[in-house]
Amino acid sequence: MGQTSVFTTADIKLSLSWFINAHLYSIWAIVWSLEPQAQVGMTEQLIPEDNPQDDTDHHKNIRRLTEQPIEIIDGRDFSQDEVRRQIIEYFNPRKAPGPDGITSDILTLVFKSIPKTVTSI
Repeated sequence: MGQTSVFTTADIKLSLSWFINAHLYSIWAIVWSLEPQAQVGMTEQLIPEDNPQDDTDHHKNIRRLTEQPIEIIDGRDFSQDEVRRQIIEYFNPRKAPGPDGITSDILTLVFKSIPKTVTSI
């Protein structure tokens, strides 16, 4: 008799996660390779319009928090290296995404693609 492979739920979830993230990365690569006019059309379809009048209480609170200045103890900005070492490298790829649905893999790819922008945020 032949051997049968036994896959755990964790194995299947990890495989699906890698599959989905690889495809998301491929989609971003395709979008950025398109002409600017096509990029605009795709992003308008994929990203909903931001209308504060449609906000839930949760979203209203997030808007309020983002408008408040952030107090930095020593008054200096974070470096890219600090963000990478103290945040990005500590992401757990096996952890479920938060309510926004963004996985640690996606955030890591975004940081690798545009580290200056992520650090400035």
